[in-house]
This record gives sequence, C-alpha cells and structure tokens, in this order.
Amino acid sequence: DVLVKSHAMSTTLSKAENYNLLSLGSAYQSADANSSSTAEAIARGIDGGTGGDIITAAGNYHISADTLVESTSRSSTATGFAAGENVQESQSQAGTVSDALAIGIDGGEGSDTITSTANLTVTTFSNADTEATSSSNTGFNIAGSSSAESVAGATSNVIARGIGIRGGESLLDVDESDVDVITNEGTISVTTSVTAATDSKSTADSITFIGKAEGTAVSDASATVLANGTGIDGGADDDTITSNNTISVTTTANAAVKSTSNADSYATFGGASSMGVSDASANVLAEAMGISGGAGNDVITSSALIGVEAQSVGSVEATSNVNANVTFGGASSEAASDASVVKKGSATGIDGGE
Repeated sequence: DVLVKSHAMSTTLSKAENYNLLSLGSAYQSADANSSSTAEAIARGIDGGTGGDIITAAGNYHISADTLVESTSRSSTATGFAAGENVQESQSQAGTVSDALAIGIDGGEGSDTITSTANLTVTTFSNADTEATSSSNTGFNIAGSSSAESVAGATSNVIARGIGIRGGESLLDVDESDVDVITNEGTISVTTSVTAATDSKSTADSITFIGKAEGTAVSDASATVLANGTGIDGGADDDTITSNNTISVTTTANAAVKSTSNADSYATFGGASSMGVSDASANVLAEAMGISGGAGNDVITSSALIGVEAQSVGSVEATSNVNANVTFGGASSEAASDASVVKKGSATGIDGGE
C-alpha cells in the first residue's frame, strides 16, 4: 500500500489600537491593521515529472492534501473626552489563500503510458476563516466637530482539487506534445471539499455636545471557492483513455460571507450625519467529472460505472445600521447594503474536451 499525506496550516493576526483618554484640544487618531495568510498543500502518489514515462501501478493508494488558513485583522481608535476637533479613523484588511491539490498518479509533462490496476483513493480539503473588524469612537466631545470613520475588508480565495489519474498538463507550449495512453483497471475514488467563512464588521460612533457629529462605516466581504474533482484527466493533446473499473467523484463547495456596518452620531446642539455601507459577495463552484479528455482529439472507452456528484452551498448577508440623533439641530442618515452570490454545481460523467 502507498499512503501519502500533505498538510499545510497558516495563521496570522494583526492588531492596531490607538487610545486617548483625554484631549484638551484637537485629537487626530488613526489605526491600520492588515493581515494576509496563505497555505498550499500538494500530494502525489506517483509523479512522472518531465519527459515521456512508462508508469505501471498496482496495490492500494491513499493520497490526501488539506489546508487550514486563518487571517484576523482588528483595528480600533477611541478618545475618552475631548474639547476641540476630534477625528478618529480605523481600517482593517484581512485576506486568505488556501489551495490543496492531490493526485493519485501524475504523468507530468511529456507523452506517457500509464497502466494502473491500483485502487486509488484521493481526498482534498481546503478551509479558510477570514475576519476583519474595525472600530472608531470619538468619545464625548464637549465643543467642536467630531468625526469617526471605520473601514473593514475581508477576502477569501479557497481551492481544492483532486485527480485520480492525470496524463499531463491542460496547457501546452508551442511545439510541445503530450500524447498519453492511459489504461485503468482499478477503482478510483475522488473526494474534494472546500469551506470558507468570511466576515467583516465596521463600527463608527461620534458624539459631540456643541458642534457637528459625523459617523461613517464601510464594510466589504467576498469569497471565491472552488472544489474540483476528476477521476481520469488526459490533459492536453491527443490521448487514449480506457477505463474498466468504477470511478466515483464527489465535490462540495461551501461559503458563508457576512458584512456588517454600524454608524451612529449624536449631537446636542448642532448637526449629526451617519452613513453605513456594506457589501457581501460569494462565488461558489463545485465541479465533478468522471473522465476528461482535455484538449485535443481523444479516444475514450469506459466499460464500468461512473458516479459523479457536485454540491454548491453559499450564504451571504449584508447589513447596514445607521442612526443620527440631534436634540437641537438637523440630522441626516444613509444606509446601503448589497448581497450577491453565484452558486454552480457541475457534474459530468465523460467529457471529450475541446
């Protein structure tokens, strides 16, 4: 038996804090936090590398690759008491990239002859947790304008790919050939799954006794997730693929994206204005394919059961909460939120390709 496991894990945390308890004049404070995290895991049972290879495989192969990524970014500014102009600004950005690839038998570059009686079990899992939080608070300003601005952004890019047998790459250079002959007599099982949790939250609070209070909160969260699984992939060029045993491919892609903005402004004498903007989006794709010829003129023969299943799941939420309150004076508030999701599940038994 052959057992191959690849595991990659990455965790990052960024924090920025700027606090001022008392200011008897103008107060200008800012905090910026940026965090990015990347993990890549690759596992291969057999790798032909470059050149033309003759590969013969038998026995039981268990190939797995998994990635776990976390990125957290937090920023905050605050003043306790001020007597004068008060400006608070905070920004947080968090990003993740998680990529897992597992291949049972990889012919690599060049024209290969692959004969397999092996039972191939290929599993990939890719996960990312991304969080960005920002907060700005002017505290209590007795006389003077108060302004609080908070911006938070979180992005995730998560991929899991699993292939039982691959003849070669999907793209060729000019004058390069990759004509593969693949014969499969063993069972092939491919399972790929992707999960992403992406969250951004911004909060702005502005308070003044005499003067103008302004609060602005902007939040954005987005995720792109892909789960791709293929039993046999011929790759580019003219390939001959023969499969005489069962092929099972299951892919699952799941994303949860949430964006929240909270803006509040309060003034006793003067004016108050608040604006909250939130945007949340997700692109969720699950692809399952039994046999793929890829580009070129291929000959594909299959005499056994091929079972493929693709599942795409996504939840997206965008919320903006605003409040502007004035005892003596005028107030204005504006809230905008947008949530969008694209989900696609594609399952194909045999695809001849282009």
